[in-house]
Amino acid sequence: RASAMSGPAGQAPAHLSATQPRGGGPAVPLPTHDVLSSLRLLQAQPIPPAAPGTPRRTMLDVQDTLLTQVREKHGPGATLVQQDADTFELLDLLYNEIEREVQRDAPAVDLLVRLQVPVAQAALHDREFFLRPQHPAREFLNSVAESGATWLGEGDSDPQLVLKLHHAVDRVVADYDGNDEVFESANNDVQAHFRAMARKAEVAERRHVEAARGKDRLEVAKTRAATVIEGALQGHAPQKFVQALLDQVAPGAATRVLT
Repeated sequence: RASAMSGPAGQAPAHLSATQPRGGGPAVPLPTHDVLSSLRLLQAQPIPPAAPGTPRRTMLDVQDTLLTQVREKHGPGATLVQQDADTFELLDLLYNEIEREVQRDAPAVDLLVRLQVPVAQAALHDREFFLRPQHPAREFLNSVAESGATWLGEGDSDPQLVLKLHHAVDRVVADYDGNDEVFESANNDVQAHFRAMARKAEVAERRHVEAARGKDRLEVAKTRAATVIEGALQGHAPQKFVQALLDQVAPGAATRVLT
């Protein structure tokens, strides 16, 4: 697993043990509300940009940063209770699955990283998080990931969608404090934009089909007009002015009469 805290080349990254104290002292399991308080502080901190060529922050990196902070405050024996440690491990697996579907150069990649701490809080708040696909935090996470899975590059991007996603994530990071309505509101805004995009695409497709049908009807009308004119002339040569006018309406009709 890649991590910004990885060790020597070729070795797996060393993450802090979530349930074992540092230094071999007695373990001091932290209540979940203390973990959530530390995560809220972490949520307010800006994420340092990843250096070129280095992996982005993972959920296990978030856990490591959290453990470092709580051990500075509560002592080296501070640990997560097993259920909270399991939650971080499941979140890491969830993020790994999502990242497999997201294009590496999509704006959604950085947005998903910014959502790690709020999503971790949501999962710790609600023990049904992994059992509820319709959980507001999971639905918003899916919406952001979907934009990255369908990303085709800067040339085919939708600037309004990118701006909408950034604003939605900004709102979640700034306002989420355990109230899932923040995720729900952000997701509703993004989904409204998706629906508007779908309607525009549907209208454009319908206009394209109607234009093609109109072109076909025009060709049929021209052919029918040429046939009617040819029958009306019955081999008589029209005057030059009339012939020029007929060629504009039904090209070739007058010429076929003369041949």
